Amino acid sequence: MNSITLALVALAATAAEAIFDIKSSAFCLVLRSGDTEIDGTVLGACHQGAMERSLCQTKLRLQDPAEPGTFFYHKVKSPYQPNANNIHGSVVFTLEGGNFQQDLLMKFQSPRDKNADLSISIFGGGQSFTAVNFDNDGKMHRWENGVQLYNWYICQIGYNYPGYPLSWKNGPGTELPQNPTCKKVEVVRVFVG
Repeated sequence: MNSITLALVALAATAAEAIFDIKSSAFCLVLRSGDTEIDGTVLGACHQGAMERSLCQTKLRLQDPAEPGTFFYHKVKSPYQPNANNIHGSVVFTLEGGNFQQDLLMKFQSPRDKNADLSISIFGGGQSFTAVNFDNDGKMHRWENGVQLYNWYICQIGYNYPGYPLSWKNGPGTELPQNPTCKKVEVVRVFVG
């Protein structure tokens, strides 16, 4: 009985992975903002814990030499084209170590404090992810209740989250986040190479 259960778990994990089985070309995520310190900077993976990263603002600009942790991918379901627009899938960061590579899928989680109306981008192991799309201008967005939303902010979250992680304002996006450090941004996909 145990071996049947293990076989079913392995099959389910394989099936879940196969759902989003096509990986796009590498791209950078560039911030657009009315704030000149943010506008034109790229997002990078910043450490959040064991096998966890977040998307954080860097000081790098698109024209600067590339650094590890600033390339991402979009995993979509076949038969879609991997670099196509308006296809939902997961943003992926490839974590590399001494002798391994692991794709970490992006999801959003809410901190348990004053930032309750925000969700923070987290790359972690497992198959759980938050679906995002890229429109015809390369801008990353999410669909909620049939509405295309661009509720992206860069916010100082607190001591548990180093740097300024990419945050999602929960809800329809008409109200500003409760956190006064939040700055509204657009997140634009720019393919590299």
